[in-house]
Amino acid sequence: MEILKDHHNSHLLPELNDPQLKELPQLSHLGKESVEPLPDPQRLRFEIVDHHTSEGIKRLGELAKECPKPTKDISERPFVSGEKEVSDLANYFAKIFEGIDFNHHEAEAHVRKQVADTLLSQTENIDAERINSVLEKNPLIKDLTWLAKELRTYTLEPDRLEKNSRWVWDPDEQTLHKTLGADARRMLAKTRLLGLVPFETVDRLRTMKIRVIGASVAASTLDLLVALGAEDVTAVDGGFLDPSNSPRMPGIMGDFRNCGKSKAHTSQQSMQGRNPDGKYLCYAGRVVFSEDQKQGSQDVLFHDLVKDADVVFEVIDYAAGKYLVRDLMADLAPDTLVGYMGDVGSRPFAGLERPGDRNHFNQNLPKDELERMKQLASITDRNMVMTESMRAVFKMVENDFPTDHRLQFLLSRMGIIPFWSQTPMSARESASIAVKELVLVLQGKKEIIGKNLHPDESPSTLVEPFNEDEINTVNELCRQGFAL
Repeated sequence: MEILKDHHNSHLLPELNDPQLKELPQLSHLGKESVEPLPDPQRLRFEIVDHHTSEGIKRLGELAKECPKPTKDISERPFVSGEKEVSDLANYFAKIFEGIDFNHHEAEAHVRKQVADTLLSQTENIDAERINSVLEKNPLIKDLTWLAKELRTYTLEPDRLEKNSRWVWDPDEQTLHKTLGADARRMLAKTRLLGLVPFETVDRLRTMKIRVIGASVAASTLDLLVALGAEDVTAVDGGFLDPSNSPRMPGIMGDFRNCGKSKAHTSQQSMQGRNPDGKYLCYAGRVVFSEDQKQGSQDVLFHDLVKDADVVFEVIDYAAGKYLVRDLMADLAPDTLVGYMGDVGSRPFAGLERPGDRNHFNQNLPKDELERMKQLASITDRNMVMTESMRAVFKMVENDFPTDHRLQFLLSRMGIIPFWSQTPMSARESASIAVKELVLVLQGKKEIIGKNLHPDESPSTLVEPFNEDEINTVNELCRQGFAL
């Protein structure tokens, strides 16, 4: 059996030794993937083409010629699908709120009154004051008013969707897709958040600068953040996708066909696929702390990565680096949040830290322990590095470490198992907690910073919680409304 290997791919291709198969044109390329430098992430960015201009038409023609299979690789489907959904929703809300002038400064109050009157007419013994108290507390009416107003503009301007539409060129896949304009796509993405996540929070998330060191544990978190509306993400990870890690990865990062590909490359493709208008850059390199540490063209200076960050997610395996990130940020950017996920056992956690507090990893570590971690980078003996690094990682999660995972981690420390176990369920759960925490911080709830939360402690609501009387009102409305 002939084994062909390179640092990107590893193929077992005994079947290609058959001369008859090698003569087939459709198989002639197999096993001949060249070892090429990973492309600059700027070159992987989707290109947005405005075909309503002469320059755009010209560029669209040039790109169309590059598509290998035009009938397959050029599609209007995303636009047609979006156009139908916008039209259906616009017609629906135009009928529901037919008598409301959404340009009036009291449009929101008029929508609230219509909803309250509907509830009053279909229930008994619940007065208007109680109903209005819950409608005013929740962002549902405010955001519903905005949505209905926005949709009405498409009814009044039937050609608005087409005018704002764009073609999106994927340079990696060499495909062209027509899509809705950015505003229409953002609007549709918000619709399913009505009453559950305030739209203004999503708008804040969109402009938030998110920086990431490591793309494995952070993959699910980034997927959720981008799905929720994040549009400014820069990540660095020099690793490649392994088959054993596929179960933990979201979307195309977990596709077996992408095993052996760059984590950074695939992560950028995944995020751009969710939102072609976002600024997503993923470097297939390392985060280094000085110019002389750079080895590859995609290595990124730590200072350059975090200098404009609103939050930095650190999820690397290198213990000395984990400490150094926090130690440097405590001086360089003491108030820039550090996000941290731990896919430990079946009780994962996520936390946000303020580096200036020097409560690294939210573990309340004593000064002598922090000093011991600080010395990791200066240890030269290989065996001592391994011993001290494993010990440090244990201390970084000790207060949140389930017993079952402690046993597995111990065997890893003893060299019996060459990896740390992590489940797909924990990857999704820790990501969900991390995103919820960030959403609450964007709403001004800073008390969540400085602690690690587990699934049973995860925020149960992302809007202003109802008080006891309001809960009783909602429950009574549901009891009558659903004839329970």
